[in-house]
Amino acid sequence: MPMQFIDNSIKIQGAINDATKAWLIEAANEVKSHAQRNCKMIEEGSEIGKQLKGSYKADIREVDSGKAYIGTDMEAGYWEEFGTGSFAEKGNGRRGWWVYVKDGTEHAPNGGITYASREEAEGIAAGMRAQGMDAYATNGREPNHTLQNAFIQTTPKAETRLAQILQEGVGE
Repeated sequence: MPMQFIDNSIKIQGAINDATKAWLIEAANEVKSHAQRNCKMIEEGSEIGKQLKGSYKADIREVDSGKAYIGTDMEAGYWEEFGTGSFAEKGNGRRGWWVYVKDGTEHAPNGGITYASREEAEGIAAGMRAQGMDAYATNGREPNHTLQNAFIQTTPKAETRLAQILQEGVGE
């Protein structure tokens, strides 16, 4: 009886592609969900924090090319990830103390002066609050690494899940 060779490579390649696309969509959405949960700006109770938490998205339009993008289009996402002021990653932030008006649209008078001390900035902020502004003194915010941590937290589960999806989709 002659041996017959059956080439299933196209079928297997299609199954692998389908499985990895399904995994990419699942993994991207998991990272997005973790980023939303990791968002610390929300803890401040600010409207910007609430908007930021809800703005993290998983863009999977390029799943056919093996790409997914997770992030936010809000500028506050950059502050959340890398910090600001004295705490900014790699020392790229503004040094010293300044006054910020909490609605996020208005800064201290004269272009946001940097003050020599915390006490001086707090005094200016108190004066602004007396005028009805929701002002506070700050020297920045620490980086939260929201997205970086989301990737780190989801990687082990994503790797395990990929193996499972490939086994289900292609077989052993």
